Amino acid sequence: MNKEQSDKPCPICSNTMRNRVCSWTFYCDACDYWAAFLELNINSQDDYIFSEKRDDTEVISFLDSIRIKNFNKILDKIAMGQVKKPLRILDIGCASGLFIKIAKERGHIVTGIEPNSIMAKVAADKGFNVINGYFPVAIPPTIKFDVIIFNDVFEHIPDVNDVLHHCNIFLNDTGALVINLPNSSGTLFRLAKILAMAGVMGPWRRLWQVMFYTPHVHYFNSNSLDSLLKKYNLKNYSGAIAIEALNLTGLWDRLAIDKSNNTPTRLMLFVGIVLFYPLTKILEKDAFYSIYKK
Repeated sequence: MNKEQSDKPCPICSNTMRNRVCSWTFYCDACDYWAAFLELNINSQDDYIFSEKRDDTEVISFLDSIRIKNFNKILDKIAMGQVKKPLRILDIGCASGLFIKIAKERGHIVTGIEPNSIMAKVAADKGFNVINGYFPVAIPPTIKFDVIIFNDVFEHIPDVNDVLHHCNIFLNDTGALVINLPNSSGTLFRLAKILAMAGVMGPWRRLWQVMFYTPHVHYFNSNSLDSLLKKYNLKNYSGAIAIEALNLTGLWDRLAIDKSNNTPTRLMLFVGIVLFYPLTKILEKDAFYSIYKK
């Protein structure tokens, strides 16, 4: 999935980024922003992540246990100061509908949009309002939302500028844009970068999700994300709120998703993460979310 490229423009300042760490990752010194030149194939049906055999129990047990906590925290924050209830929410990249489920239980009106046909069907079969397609082209142009949210999705989108332009169009004047994503200033990112520069590429490849059909193509921190959003007159009114990105629950099964891991490698990673885990409680978090308004 890696592709060679000699230069890549920064989506924030448009300057040419420098090739850093490996052949497919790029860095903008001016914006403190990272990018990867990796191929995406969102509608692949070969990836385990998009398997029809994956049910809710499996998802929650080893992929989404921590997301449930994070989603509730985000919804609590969104509700603060909101006069209008219920909120009309657009969940971009809703996958199998976990956030939709939690938001609906709180009484909100939620529309999901999911480009992967298998995941969209899984969510629709649960009775959720889900559009199988891409934002913004699949959304009727007359609809407005009180909240547009990206949960672990923004870092996968190739053209973030086009998406943000259309978020402005689909948001109400008092609406909120929520972006929940991994942190390039986080401890795991910094450690993986050091190891990669020393020739140990495994953690670096894992952070960018090179082994999946939906790899990360961006890594922001709070400053670089704010700089990007300012281009669209969207101001951060929540600050960068740290959330958990690592959980030991179901870790062994989660490591098995990467089919390139043999048992010894999987065991080594498992032990390393377990030993490192206590430090994640005191060092800089590896994920955050921010809420933006016009």
